[in-house]
Amino acid sequence: MSARSKRYAEQEDDRTLWTTKMLPVLFIAMVATIVTVTYLGVHCQLLLQRGVPVSQRDPRQVFKGQIQIFLYGIVAVLWTICYSRATLTRPGTIPNTPEWSFDSPQTEAISSLNIEKKRTGERRQCKWCHNKYKPDRCHHCRVCRVCILKMDHHCPW
Repeated sequence: MSARSKRYAEQEDDRTLWTTKMLPVLFIAMVATIVTVTYLGVHCQLLLQRGVPVSQRDPRQVFKGQIQIFLYGIVAVLWTICYSRATLTRPGTIPNTPEWSFDSPQTEAISSLNIEKKRTGERRQCKWCHNKYKPDRCHHCRVCRVCILKMDHHCPW
């Protein structure tokens, strides 16, 4: 494989990687937008009685609509902050220090931290991360191409 075709293949992988990372985020943003527009545009507009003359509006319903809009705004902002932090925060990876290397003589110090072992009694290692030990609940992510600590909180879905 020539250097040019290898560079092209890496660019294709980067585009695919971006698509696979952003697709769930864009889907969730689209669903949140549809819910917001529907709630504010249909439900709250009926409570605010926009098409009714001012003299015929029920003040309790208008107040109820204003309170619901205010509370929905607070919840929407908090949800957006939480979802943004969850998708933008790095999940953590296995350190690149020598004691986590499979060939390191310092492996006994880390061995006591590792509870999960293979059936043979050996420590688990990642076959894709080039001879690194894997701690408990650590799994290799195909999208990020690294071992992720606590993989259960990594997916943006």
